[in-house]
Amino acid sequence: MTQPFKCRPARSSDAGVIAAIYNEGIDDRIATFETRPRTAADIRKWLDTPFPIVVVAAGRRVVGFASTSSYRDRECYRGIAEFSVYVARAVRGRGAGRVALAGLITAAERAGFWKLVSRIFVENEQSRRLMSRLGFREVGIYRRHGQLDGQWRDVVIVERLLGDHHPAHAEPPSVDGFSNQVASLARFFQLRDRERVCRYGLTVSECYALEAIAERPAGIGINELAAALSLNKSSASRVADRLVTAGLARHGAAPDRRSRRIVVTRRGDARHSKIKNDILTEHRTTLSSFDAQSLQHGTRALEALARARVTKR
Repeated sequence: MTQPFKCRPARSSDAGVIAAIYNEGIDDRIATFETRPRTAADIRKWLDTPFPIVVVAAGRRVVGFASTSSYRDRECYRGIAEFSVYVARAVRGRGAGRVALAGLITAAERAGFWKLVSRIFVENEQSRRLMSRLGFREVGIYRRHGQLDGQWRDVVIVERLLGDHHPAHAEPPSVDGFSNQVASLARFFQLRDRERVCRYGLTVSECYALEAIAERPAGIGINELAAALSLNKSSASRVADRLVTAGLARHGAAPDRRSRRIVVTRRGDARHSKIKNDILTEHRTTLSSFDAQSLQHGTRALEALARARVTKR
């Protein structure tokens, strides 16, 4: 029988396992710009600060953690904290991240913080869904925010107000905001039928792969593409090869096959722009007739569907 996850404050004795889990996240290259592995001694320095850190355990085994850290040194930002969530590879996708982040929100509120902020790699869909489910909002995207292994990466900014600052009722979303939610939900259901031809002779997988490649000027590695499409590495490679054969992408120069990246061609960029504009036009045309109340009801329905889809996966 699977043991339930329980959240508690991190202790000095957890430093070793926290370091091991964090180092898995570093190695995976989908969660942080950091490349230097951490030691238990590094983690103990985190614990010797006023910033809350929690761990999630299954029985006696720690399987994940969530931490806060300083946002800015200026006094006006004293109530804002950066945060991170990491889960051991062996238990990802089972809800440990949600338990950790929910526990961190409570701990940060009790510590007097009024806002949590973070940045997530744009292709890390799993983390972005978790943020949405726990009330975080995506503020925007930093383009070319930093380099990882010599490649520029984009990040999406997320924030959540805490305690009395957190709105009891969300403001009615704009048409564009609601359209983005529709697109996100559509993406989930479309990827369940990923080999269906959807636009301009491309399958659903190929359309989303082209999007992932086109939005990264420096190209994308196969591991990143697999994460963006929720595919294994070999399946992602086959999708990429089909785009290369169609002249929509090409293999970038690399010292070896392992580090090779897929780069969009001019033709592929034009095709991606056309697909994206078609979808946005369709959504805005359909949703422009909705009043604020309808958009609010629709948003709640989408949130319910999002919760249901996660539960049933």
